[in-house]
Amino acid sequence: RMPISWSTQTPPQQRRPARTVAWLSALSCLLFASCAAAADPASERLIDLIFDYRAQNGLPAIPVSPSLSNVAALHVADLERHMPSGQCNNHSWSASKRWSACCYTRDHAQARCMWDKPREITRGAYRSHGFEIVCWNADRMTPEIAMDCWRRSATHHGVILNRGKWRDITWRALGIRMSQHYAVLWLGMEPEH
Repeated sequence: RMPISWSTQTPPQQRRPARTVAWLSALSCLLFASCAAAADPASERLIDLIFDYRAQNGLPAIPVSPSLSNVAALHVADLERHMPSGQCNNHSWSASKRWSACCYTRDHAQARCMWDKPREITRGAYRSHGFEIVCWNADRMTPEIAMDCWRRSATHHGVILNRGKWRDITWRALGIRMSQHYAVLWLGMEPEH
């Protein structure tokens, strides 16, 4: 449940042009409701990697949810624009007209603010809790970096493969999106309606 940060050391001045592109992309996603409609090839590749990994472990693919995909798209855009700081981790959200602000802390005291985001953002169209895993990379995020990040985290690995406290859960909806520095995966127990 805690985000993993995969960090490589690139001086900030060398990242500025890429950050500008990511910020503009994030801004367009925040302004227009069609974020989920046009999944990028990198996000599609990450879905394939997750499904292949689940298949290698005897688990089925998870239906892709337009609602959770939209939540993922909005969250990577928000994270690019408002990188969490202080005690707020990568499950946090900035204030917006479309959703409430949320400072998700290490002690999981604000877990409900994450669980409720799919209902809040879809205005109840997606009715179940959502569960999120996040990976951050200082350089450009790739599907391979995200998968490696999540496989190395016992908690995130358990979420993807339904192990540990997740073993009795059946994932019935998945949304995923990547941005310049983030990969976000949302999972839900209820199918898209």
